[in-house]
Amino acid sequence: PSLATFRFPLEAVPSGETWLAIWLLDTHASIPGTVELALNGTPVREVKLENGGTRGSLEGDATLPGTPLKPSYVELELPAAALRTGENVLTIDKQVGSWHVYDALGIFAR
Repeated sequence: PSLATFRFPLEAVPSGETWLAIWLLDTHASIPGTVELALNGTPVREVKLENGGTRGSLEGDATLPGTPLKPSYVELELPAAALRTGENVLTIDKQVGSWHVYDALGIFAR
């Protein structure tokens, strides 16, 4: 099991949709597992990760021609009721499956 914590500030709770983007460089080929997402302690959703190429721990450039890496992504709307002015805390809890490699993580208005 592993837990990643991402903190981000908001000057005000956005009036429109707020989305989470998780870009992965690679994941395990057969057991990438799932992650449980929570925002400020409020469960958001459990997400099944896509099967990868199992090379993310050995190679680091998915832009090279013929790369064995298999990038994937998760994008979903965050519940507006869980957002707050000031610091927000997103947790990514992996209880099931093998490894995954982050490329980027972002919060954006949509």
